[in-house]
Amino acid sequence: MPRFRPEQTRAIAAGAAAFVAAGALTGIMLYEHGQQPHPAESKGIHATPTHAASLLGTLSATPEAPAPTLDASPFATTPLWSQDFSKMPDGPLDPTNWNIITGNNNGWGNNELEYYADQPSNVQVKDGTLVLQALQQKYQGFDYTSGRVDTAGKMSFQYGRLRITAKLPEGAGVWPAFWLWPSGSKYSSNNADSGWLANGEIDMMEGSSQDDNTITASAHSVNHYPDHNERTGSYDVSNISDTYHTYGLDWTPQSLIFSVDEHPFYTVNNPGSGPNDWPYDQPYDLRLNLAIGGDMSSNLAQRYADGVDAQRLPAAVAISSITYQPLAASTTGPAGQ
Repeated sequence: MPRFRPEQTRAIAAGAAAFVAAGALTGIMLYEHGQQPHPAESKGIHATPTHAASLLGTLSATPEAPAPTLDASPFATTPLWSQDFSKMPDGPLDPTNWNIITGNNNGWGNNELEYYADQPSNVQVKDGTLVLQALQQKYQGFDYTSGRVDTAGKMSFQYGRLRITAKLPEGAGVWPAFWLWPSGSKYSSNNADSGWLANGEIDMMEGSSQDDNTITASAHSVNHYPDHNERTGSYDVSNISDTYHTYGLDWTPQSLIFSVDEHPFYTVNNPGSGPNDWPYDQPYDLRLNLAIGGDMSSNLAQRYADGVDAQRLPAAVAISSITYQPLAASTTGPAGQ
């Protein structure tokens, strides 16, 4: 969840049709997710045209490429760390694994409107899930409360396969996020303001805050941040609030691969040009939160007060499980990483 976040761009994959009418044939492009010819990343959509064999003859299409798959071989087969909330009793979150974050912190750099509170109504384990819930509630001078937790000082991650299975809320101004923030300060001692870029940020899942089913994934660094060579991919998730989906990150010294339900949709490759492009060779903490309003939904302010559809509140993130598989012992990166 980066600072100074603009509205996310989207890449939409369209379906296709071809038909013969009034003796004329119209070919419509078939789209599929693919790779852009960019040396440091891949995202977007490529098209394969449908050709007409003859005016009234049969149609022949270029065979579609196989759907991309994820390679599990770099990772250990057994999770090093996991949170199966379906096996946990209802009640407070386990403090040996999690911190509950409170406050607003000047809008967290995004002019957010929520106050993160340590209340059971905002953060709790209930019915086999970790629930982070946003409410329209007067609290500490704010109009909304919500939930935010992290693993700082409890568990850190450097390379590996991370999976979070969850239901996400929909609604204007509702902004869920699963993201990773540096545990230390390898490339800068200032992790505030502009210094946060030096050590990077990995957003494995962010909702759009636009009352739709689009999520995004991003990798921020000194050379890549909002409005400047931004590295962000998007994916439309069907039944995002009614069905559990698994949001994934496969992280190696060579690449970051983001996925939904094991379908990779966005990749950032290590260009080998140093930490301004690739600061992701250090431990990171996991952060989970549900923000309300702010820069992400400011474009909706004419439709809803504060850019938030309060009629959709309460809204909640429900997480059923989290697993982390580190790199396999035989896997090494550049310079023995």
